[in-house]
Amino acid sequence: MGKQNTKRAALYIRVASADQFSAENQKEKLLRYAEEQGITKFNVYLDNGYSGLNSERPAFKHMITDIENGKINLVMATGISRIYRDYFQAFGFVQTLKNNDVGIDTIDKSHTAIETMNPDIIMEAIKKNIDKDISSRIRAGMRLSAERKKNAGILENDKSDR
Repeated sequence: MGKQNTKRAALYIRVASADQFSAENQKEKLLRYAEEQGITKFNVYLDNGYSGLNSERPAFKHMITDIENGKINLVMATGISRIYRDYFQAFGFVQTLKNNDVGIDTIDKSHTAIETMNPDIIMEAIKKNIDKDISSRIRAGMRLSAERKKNAGILENDKSDR
């Protein structure tokens, strides 16, 4: 009973622009939601003016440290996009939470799509994108090579025949 009661939820708030109103709006929603869920112990982590594509956010990094130190057992946000704007990064974050036995809950329930993603399916999608990119580069290289061969004998300043 003792150790579980010392853990807290992390209420994570992020806004890309330094928009205090939006940050306060998220905070109010999260506080109300936490209360509805019966959560009374929590830390608020606020990154105001930071992109969700960047993991170098002070409050986010502090929250990760608290998670790794076993101080947090649940992360809450208004939506998964408040944590990460990139779903591959969000997937990695959710895996980190799972590895640390930490839950996640979002008011809009967008975390459920990430939680149910199969790592094998994700890796296959990444592989297909890499294969597609490589194939595209090979085709572009072949077109460039063919164009160079076509023009190989034509030198503007070649005066050797004259």
